[in-house]
Amino acid sequence: IASSIAYGKSGYAIIFDKNGQIIGHKEFSKVLNSLNVLDQSKSFSPTFRDTVFKMTQGLVGKEKFFDNDQEWSVAYAPIPIAGW
Repeated sequence: IASSIAYGKSGYAIIFDKNGQIIGHKEFSKVLNSLNVLDQSKSFSPTFRDTVFKMTQGLVGKEKFFDNDQEWSVAYAPIPIAGW
């Protein structure tokens, strides 16, 4: 699902489960490697981890921040029927 979603020229979707694990990404290796943003905190900026934490809490929102010299604009909302 996530690999087919594009926003503008370079935007894409990432789907996280309730624990912060990536379960949908355009780079399928991130799904296969069971990459968890909250468990592997050294790999991600604190702002990105905080944003993913808010997602896991079922919040709705949007954030704008820099991670690895790249600007991110993120919008998020839970998908209750899926438990995400």
